[in-house]
Amino acid sequence: MLEKFQPPGGPPPPPGGGGAGPPAAGGRELFNLSPSNPEVSANKARRKFTAKYKLRIPDKADACTEPGLIGALLRSEGLYSSHLATWRRQRKKGLLLAMAPKKRGCRKKKKNPYVQSFTLPILTTLAF
Repeated sequence: MLEKFQPPGGPPPPPGGGGAGPPAAGGRELFNLSPSNPEVSANKARRKFTAKYKLRIPDKADACTEPGLIGALLRSEGLYSSHLATWRRQRKKGLLLAMAPKKRGCRKKKKNPYVQSFTLPILTTLAF
């Protein structure tokens, strides 16, 4: 049945290109005849929400006054109602403010005021 629909000039090349070399006449190598992989990747990247976003969404939801607006908000953002409930609970406890970005890098060491007073007399007594 497929023989009727073959282009003139011979059978189509095997899927995947069929080997090295220049493309065949007629440009048949330009089309990828191999089927795509229908399997869905099992490892989808986990979404990460910033603290600013987690504070903004419950505020938007609290501003919704008509029935159905919260559901529309969640659908437009691609969120679940459990996200909203968790973020409201965290906001009430103050946990989201604690997640604010912190200054990166090494902390500066605090100078001990007693170190200088102890080292100066020792250095002066050792030096003749």
